[in-house]
Amino acid sequence: MMMKIGKMRDDKKYIGRGIVNILVGIVVSFLLSAVSLYFATDKYGIEMFQSYFENGYIVFLNTLPVFFSIMFVFLICNQLWIGISIASILVIVLSLINYFKLLFRDDPLLVEDLTLFSEMKNMTGRYKIHINKDMIFWILGMTVVIFVVWKLRKIIKIEMQISTRIISVIMIVLCGIGCMNQFILNDEYYQKTENIALINRWGGTQQFISRGFIYPFLYSSKDVGMKKPDGYNKKEIENSLKDIKEDDIPEDKKVNIIAIMMEAYGDFSVYPQIEFDSENDPYAAFNRIKDITYHGNLLTDIFAAGTVRTERRFITGADAYPSLRKNTYSYARYFTDQGYCVEGSHPCYSWFYNRINVNDHLG
Repeated sequence: MMMKIGKMRDDKKYIGRGIVNILVGIVVSFLLSAVSLYFATDKYGIEMFQSYFENGYIVFLNTLPVFFSIMFVFLICNQLWIGISIASILVIVLSLINYFKLLFRDDPLLVEDLTLFSEMKNMTGRYKIHINKDMIFWILGMTVVIFVVWKLRKIIKIEMQISTRIISVIMIVLCGIGCMNQFILNDEYYQKTENIALINRWGGTQQFISRGFIYPFLYSSKDVGMKKPDGYNKKEIENSLKDIKEDDIPEDKKVNIIAIMMEAYGDFSVYPQIEFDSENDPYAAFNRIKDITYHGNLLTDIFAAGTVRTERRFITGADAYPSLRKNTYSYARYFTDQGYCVEGSHPCYSWFYNRINVNDHLG
């Protein structure tokens, strides 16, 4: 009887400590997520921060990955303070990188950017990074939280057998993968987190900001990599290109090259039903330029939306291209190598289709 009572007490202690660890993990996850949201607002400030909490899905989807990270590390090492420490470092570092990337380049941190170490190094070398008091307070605050949990480690520690921990780790990994697919990468939940009251809905960067940082950062993993075209064979491509040499343009063959995308400009002179007299021909100057140049028309499969695809196909010569988040070879870069002055402009907002950054990457 005494043994049974002792076992019941041990079970209650075991369950109680387990609940305490989970509750602490939830509270710390929420704190990390909330402060990450604070630093995700960019120029929209406190209004954007408040808007996050008006949409429960935004808070939930920014907090859930933090909680799973804490629990995963906790179950591996059986020390909650270590799980909180590692999760805190990840969230703080990535959130502040995103903060400065938005500040300097109006471009959020995406999963794909983690592979671009040279570009990240160049960015940090080009800009002066100043740690403000809010960042210091966040770092010190989390240090205090970790210290408190560390001091309580013996009180809340759960004595688990290796087999139990292995099973628990497998379960948390499976749950994490399931939640990633069910919530984080699910387009349905992306629509549920729509938060456009303060932003221009057509701006990709603004759409990212409107959902915080942790959630849209993980959601961006859907766009990592480039799908291979049907029938793609790397060896065949390499063999077909190995004998092709890139020659320089002879000096006497260099001409000025002008490409005009007439998205909002119509050449009505192509219609025989419309006639212009010589004194009032709006295309007179245009036609004089055509008469002394090599010229031609480019037909596209884009109308009314997606015009940036035509721009980038023209500049790269590629029908399909990667995300263009790093320096990419293009005709613009080729002409620069040939001594040309290469310029481009567009009458719309620089953030539209992220031209401000992509055009720079294209040269």
